[in-house]
Amino acid sequence: MSAAPIDVGPLRAFLASPVASWRPWTTPEGDSPQADFLKAAGTHKVVVFRSGNQIGKTECGAVTTSLLLQGHHPHASAPRRGLRMWCSALSWDTLARTLWPKIQPLLPDGCQVVWRQKSHNLPHSVSYPPTDNKVFFVSAEQTPDKMSGATLHAAWLDEPHPAPHLREVRTRLLRHSGLLLLTLTPVRRRGWVEDLEREETTKVIRASLYDAARAGLHDLSEVERYAAALPEHERKVRVFGDLAVASGAVWDFDRRRHCVRVKDGELVNGEGERVAPWPLPESWPRYAAVDFGYRNPTALLVGAVDPFTGRLIVYACFYASGIRAARWAELIQRELPRLTRPIVADHDLQARAELEAQGVPTLPAVKSVDAGLETVARALAADRVALVIRDEQRSAVTGRCDAERVAAEVEAYHYPEQREGRPSVRDAPVKVHDHTCDALRYLLVELERSQGGPPTPPQARPAGRWLLPGSDDEEDEYTDPRSWGRVGGAR
Repeated sequence: MSAAPIDVGPLRAFLASPVASWRPWTTPEGDSPQADFLKAAGTHKVVVFRSGNQIGKTECGAVTTSLLLQGHHPHASAPRRGLRMWCSALSWDTLARTLWPKIQPLLPDGCQVVWRQKSHNLPHSVSYPPTDNKVFFVSAEQTPDKMSGATLHAAWLDEPHPAPHLREVRTRLLRHSGLLLLTLTPVRRRGWVEDLEREETTKVIRASLYDAARAGLHDLSEVERYAAALPEHERKVRVFGDLAVASGAVWDFDRRRHCVRVKDGELVNGEGERVAPWPLPESWPRYAAVDFGYRNPTALLVGAVDPFTGRLIVYACFYASGIRAARWAELIQRELPRLTRPIVADHDLQARAELEAQGVPTLPAVKSVDAGLETVARALAADRVALVIRDEQRSAVTGRCDAERVAAEVEAYHYPEQREGRPSVRDAPVKVHDHTCDALRYLLVELERSQGGPPTPPQARPAGRWLLPGSDDEEDEYTDPRSWGRVGGAR
């Protein structure tokens, strides 16, 4: 009995298409971020290509998309037939001007294009007849409910989309455990980018304009002149693909100095310095502050003070909207440790009354913005604040509850930009995504007051001496932390 003939049509179409002759750029050292992006599609469910501008990341996304749709991706395990995929841009205009011009030249003969608006070069979908694969083109300008209902094997998002659109795309990929591709230069800060990059199933590919120049894509001297002309915060994003830090930053915040991670039973910062033991000793004083909201999120920060150095180590951030104060009281009693002083709360009298009624004492926060900004600035300058980044730390009520959100909001906290020819802007930080910043202000102001005034630089204490924070009086030595007033229920 003779074997069934092999269908070489798809292979012939692939070999005849422009994508078959595409080659990724490679640096003199042999590094190729574009090739790494292709390979990662075979090992990870989420692949992020985060880079500077003009290094070929969108082209790489288009090539990967074309390989998937033609059924000849060399690494991905996506189906060769019947594949359904989305390609999404931030706007319809960007789709017409950027994504489609990268994809269209890679189409093999026989593809069927359905137009959304042909006169505007705006496609709706493309079918690949030999494989019955199909790609649909969508935009972040669509509301998420208009994108519901589809079941996808793969999706490509070019540039950071709003979080609701990302969630909708990931929902569409669930049934087939599909592949999510992202190509982006993070000019606009999206908090979800960092969260997504920390997931175990995510592979992040990085590349800079200098890498592309050394590979021959650009003149190196031109890249150097371009980089030198940019402000530092913009150079980090556009040249190196670093996550955006807003211009006019309120505080001098440095993740390498002010963020710490657990390593070998210690908290270590990005410069390799040991900051504190982990877990934090139960005898260290605990403080908490809350910025209330319902439609806007509530942010509840918890920190411990190292009695040897006076450094506040913020290790928990409970953050959620749509939760009433009475339920926050339950969370506090169940999940917070014993606190040295009552929780510092903002001006929401009703919410404070709810906590008090549930047996959770509170203190009114000092609401002066300028005073709080100065206090936080002093603490950061003197390295008296450390934020614990610990991915697996979670709350049953609010989900992830380490201090990563605090770091992200502090990093993005900025003053409004003054534009030429417009009225002077208010000299105060922009009130957007600042709930943890407010709670941090309340917490540090209260800590400073409880210690008798502005902090001094961290000082080492002799081994064996444990003093109350800010005290040099041996009569203030404490030996039994259990004698402190109890707030909260968990140890």
